[in-house]
Amino acid sequence: MKETLDQLTQIHEELLSSAYEKQNSLLQQDMAALDTTTRQETSLVAKVRFFEKQLKARLESITMGANRTFSEWLATSDDPDNTELQEAHEKLRATIEKVKQVNGVNQQLIQDSLSYVQASLQVLRPSEEDTRYTKKASHLDKGTSQGRSIFDSKA
Repeated sequence: MKETLDQLTQIHEELLSSAYEKQNSLLQQDMAALDTTTRQETSLVAKVRFFEKQLKARLESITMGANRTFSEWLATSDDPDNTELQEAHEKLRATIEKVKQVNGVNQQLIQDSLSYVQASLQVLRPSEEDTRYTKKASHLDKGTSQGRSIFDSKA
């Protein structure tokens, strides 16, 4: 079981490295590098799922089908390797927390980028008020008939 925890920790450390790479790509606005990093993360996530299933299967066999989490089992276990398992589990939890933290920053960077793009689009798009007729403008047009311009031009 310790080997599985160690493998999960190693994969999460790779995810942490990948999260930092994504952060640099976001800051440098390098979309090609961001795309490459995201694709690499996808395979790492698949590995995490595989090892989590392995861990769950081993836990179910040890607990004889009892629906317990690894932490619950570890707290009540009298396994001789309990100390090593606790250390491996804590290392994994710490690494996962770091990944969450960096991904939170990355999410905020993406939100900020989207806000900037939306603001830029608003500046480039003409205001609706500029193109609509209002009541204030309609009283000035009383001398002209509807559908015709003030300027009477014929070609």
